[in-house]
Amino acid sequence: MGILNTLFGGATATSAQIAEAITKAEAELATVRSKIKAAMAGLATFTDEQHIAAEAKQAELKRAEARLVARITDLSADLATVKAAEAAAERAAEEAAFDARFKAARAAVNTDALKHLREYQKAATAVAAALAALESISSEVEDVNAELRKRGRHDETLPSYSKLHRKAPDRPESVRKERCKVWVLTDPYNGAETIRKATIGPDGEVVPIGQPDPFDRQGWRQGTYHLEEREIVVEKVSFRPGTYLPSLSEIVLPPALLGQDFIWPRPKKA
Repeated sequence: MGILNTLFGGATATSAQIAEAITKAEAELATVRSKIKAAMAGLATFTDEQHIAAEAKQAELKRAEARLVARITDLSADLATVKAAEAAAERAAEEAAFDARFKAARAAVNTDALKHLREYQKAATAVAAALAALESISSEVEDVNAELRKRGRHDETLPSYSKLHRKAPDRPESVRKERCKVWVLTDPYNGAETIRKATIGPDGEVVPIGQPDPFDRQGWRQGTYHLEEREIVVEKVSFRPGTYLPSLSEIVLPPALLGQDFIWPRPKKA
């Protein structure tokens, strides 16, 4: 790789740098070959001195061509070698990185996992104690409510802890009324009324309704309508139950290690 030492001053050349040097040499080669062709242009009118000078110039250019061809050949060979070395180095680096990952995973599963399983066992045991206490409260509330029903004290029924602490409030049904100006359209045949809230203009006055029919394109053209002040429903809100959090009764806490009892639900005693 003597040419690389010459071109790159002894520094290690990358495949990208070598490829760039080849591209540059190929461009120079194309320029030299165009000059070789042009050296003898106008040969028919050359004097003897011009002919000798042209041949000398052409010979000089051909020597340059030969050097460039040799440079491209050597660089191409070195490029293949360097690419192979780079690929091998990349594979070695990838293998080393994976080996480090493998060792870390092995250490984690052999040591760290056991540590975390013990932490889980401790935390899950505390959770199981809380679940057992909640279960006991639920059972007592059910028994108390049953006794309240027997005693006829239905209005004192206790809510469950889920309803009291783990549920959003219900949205009750409601109706909002407002006293305002309305148009009343009366069916001349059966006396049925259609009521629409009147529009109040910027001046505070009621905006007149259109003719001949105030409400419907194919409405009661023979009907009569007039302006009144009435209390009407302006908003209705339907009932919507509050959202519950997921039930705690579905929680299952398996043991941390094989051979241990389930943490929750607790095993039934024989």
